[in-house]
Amino acid sequence: MNTKWDLKRIESVLRPISGNITRITESEILKEGKTPVITQENEKLISGYSNNADTITDFPIIVFGDHSCTFKYIDFEFVRGADGTQLLKPIDEFIPKYFYYAIQLADINNRNKYERHFKYLKDEFIPLPPKPVQEKIIKEISALEQKEKVEREKEEKLNQQIYKLFASENEKGSIRKLEEICKMQAGKFKSPNDILPYNDKWLYPCYGGNGFRGYTKTFTHIGKHPLVGRQGALC
Repeated sequence: MNTKWDLKRIESVLRPISGNITRITESEILKEGKTPVITQENEKLISGYSNNADTITDFPIIVFGDHSCTFKYIDFEFVRGADGTQLLKPIDEFIPKYFYYAIQLADINNRNKYERHFKYLKDEFIPLPPKPVQEKIIKEISALEQKEKVEREKEEKLNQQIYKLFASENEKGSIRKLEEICKMQAGKFKSPNDILPYNDKWLYPCYGGNGFRGYTKTFTHIGKHPLVGRQGALC
C-alpha cells in the first residue's frame, strides 16, 4: 500500500444519512411487496419485501451487519431490517464503491463472536487515496467480480448436471436412512490456541463446522471421510 495515502479513522469519515432511516421487524418482512428489505443476513442481498412507505433513498450506501459483520453495497431504494443493521455513508472524499471495497479489509475485533461489532469497526482505519486511484481500484475489482460471477454460473450448471445424474441413477436403487449405512460421530475439540494459520513442516489440516480452520500438530483421522457441519453458520 502507498504509505503516502492518508489513513482515516472510519468513524471520522461517516456522514449522517439524509431522509428516512426507519427499521422494520422481521415479522413485518413479506415474501412479495413494493420495496426490497435489506437485513444483516449473510447469504442473501435481499431478505424480503415491504410495502412500508418510509423507504431509505440516500443511496448508494453500505449496510453493515452489526452481528454478522456483513457488508452490502446498496444502490437502490430499500427498507431497513431492524436486527443489527448499521447504515454507512462516507464523506465526499470517498467514492462510495471504493469505500465499500476498502472497509471490508478492516480487522474487526471479535469478528467470530456473537456481539455488536460496530463499536470495533468505527475505530479501525481506512486508506484514502486520490480519486483517480480509487476509480482504478473499483475498475479492477469489478472486472474480477465479473469473472467470478461467470465461474459461479458455470459451477452452478455443473452442479445441476451432477444432481440430475445422481438422482436418475438412484431411481434404480433403494432409499436408506443414514444411521443404517454409516456411523456418525462428533469431532474432537481443538482449542483455537492449537490451530495455526500457516502450514509449517509436519502440520495437518483442521476442519470444523464452518469448513477449513487452519493447521495442527496432531491428527484424529486417516483416510477419506464425509464431513458434515454440526453447528456454525455454514452447517
